[in-house]
Amino acid sequence: MDKKRKSGSGVFFILIPLFIVIAAFIYDNVLMVIAKKNYRLATESIIKDVLSNSYNNKTEMVEKFYQDKKLETEQLNTTYEDNVLYIYNVHTFPSFFGRVLGVKSYRTEVDLKCYKNENNEIIIEEVEEG
Repeated sequence: MDKKRKSGSGVFFILIPLFIVIAAFIYDNVLMVIAKKNYRLATESIIKDVLSNSYNNKTEMVEKFYQDKKLETEQLNTTYEDNVLYIYNVHTFPSFFGRVLGVKSYRTEVDLKCYKNENNEIIIEEVEEG
């Protein structure tokens, strides 16, 4: 009976750290999904505001609105040509459990093409790489 107890406790001590690592991985991935969604929603809000109003310099207004929302603008790249607004920006956020594996932060990015169609609706599209 002692051997069964020892082997059972050995499995227990192997499974607990494995469970913790899996839970940490899931937690960090959920944080990434939430951060990406929130960043995308903030960017869409900025786009709708900029394209709905008649600002003279739309690219400056995009940067101002990012700063007002306390979002990063170090890698912000906006252009407005032929009534089409292009926005590329990167947001970094800290890793929670990834630090254990040496990952200090994660990043999310938006790369969008935005314009008004003939019905005056704002269209937001992902920019395809390539």
